[in-house]
Amino acid sequence: MCIQIINTCATVGIFFLGWYQLYQMREESKRDRTLNICFSYDSNPVISAAVEKYRNKKELTEHDKNTILNYFDVIALGVTQNSYEFKIVYSQFKNIIPKVSQTIKEDNFEEDFPDLVKLIEKIDVENKKYA
Repeated sequence: MCIQIINTCATVGIFFLGWYQLYQMREESKRDRTLNICFSYDSNPVISAAVEKYRNKKELTEHDKNTILNYFDVIALGVTQNSYEFKIVYSQFKNIIPKVSQTIKEDNFEEDFPDLVKLIEKIDVENKKYA
C-alpha cells in the first residue's frame, strides 16, 4: 500500500515536471520567433529599403507603404494569436509603430489592418503608463 502511494506520487511528480518542461520550451520558442521577426526589420533588404525611405521622408510608393504595413501587421497578428511575445515587440517597436499609425490614419488602412490597429492601441496604452 505504501509503495503504491510512493509510485503514484512519483508518477504525478514526473508528469508535472514534463508538463513544466514543455511549457518552458514553448515559451522559449515564442521568444525566439519574436526575436527573429524583430531582427528582420533591419536584416530584410526589402523592409529595410522601405523603412529607410520612410525615415528619410522620401516619397513612399504604394509598394513601400504596403511592405511596412504588412510587416507590422504580421507582427500584430502574431501578438494577437499569442505566437509572439508582446513585451519584446513593445521594447523593439514602441517608438516606431506609433509613427506608422500616422500612415495608417492618412491612408485609411484601418479596415485592411485591424490587428495592427489593435497593436498600436495596445502600445499607446503601454506608452501612457510609462510617460
